[in-house]
Amino acid sequence: MRFLAKKTIMSLIVMHLLMATIFAQLPRHILSYLDQNFPTSTLPTHSQFSDYLTHFAPNGAIIDPWYVIADFSGDGSTDIAVMIIDSMKTKYIGINSDDGRLNHYELFPPHEINNIDTLYTCIRLKEPGTITQTMAGPDDTAPQVIDMVHPGIEVVFYEQARICVYWSENRYEKLWTSD
Repeated sequence: MRFLAKKTIMSLIVMHLLMATIFAQLPRHILSYLDQNFPTSTLPTHSQFSDYLTHFAPNGAIIDPWYVIADFSGDGSTDIAVMIIDSMKTKYIGINSDDGRLNHYELFPPHEINNIDTLYTCIRLKEPGTITQTMAGPDDTAPQVIDMVHPGIEVVFYEQARICVYWSENRYEKLWTSD
């Protein structure tokens, strides 16, 4: 399925009404980039996040738990983190605008999906500040403390773990912050 599928007039009217009232949308150049670089992938839908939106969305807010937009690298350009679905796996991709060019990075390894109708993972914006690693990190080392200068990305596995992904020295790093 393509990210930029052809739309009928009726679907355009419905989409315009929905977007005007509750939905944000990824910028068109990002949709084109995803189409070119991940042609077999799709974006999740709100219905796949029904449990998240019911139990975890702040104050019943309507949000898009599959992408966040911020300047993650601190270079003054807008960067995007997006979760896509490909072959029963969620993929977590960072798209940075470097000198006018888009580049993508794997933020976190692909995650198997047991039930395509309900996703138990999402990404959220992590504000700059101090983050601390839990002891449940992959190598069980002493907790790290990082002072994040720029916004980061929080990969959430509901009631299981949270991983903060942040930009450091020209690459994305990961730190387990909750289990």
